[in-house]
Amino acid sequence: MPITKDAPKLENQAANQPTKSRLVSGPDLLEQLFCEDCRPSIRWLRQRVAEHTIPFCRVGRLCFFDPDLVREHFAAKAAANLRPALRQRTKAA
Repeated sequence: MPITKDAPKLENQAANQPTKSRLVSGPDLLEQLFCEDCRPSIRWLRQRVAEHTIPFCRVGRLCFFDPDLVREHFAAKAAANLRPALRQRTKAA
């Protein structure tokens, strides 16, 4: 079947679909989220998993992470940390 001008383009269909995130290992997560100069250790990540303070998924004894969920978690935590400082600043003014 020849491609015509009326046929939809596959590139446009792929661009309109949301990207599907995939689960990654701990070292891969740290590589995706942090630059090399300020990257925390894998031990730090494992401590966060043990404390259940970071979203993760266990498959047997293996631990995987969704980078998008972890980014959202860090963003929400950072926003929560900024709010009290902003309140104090506005009261002082």
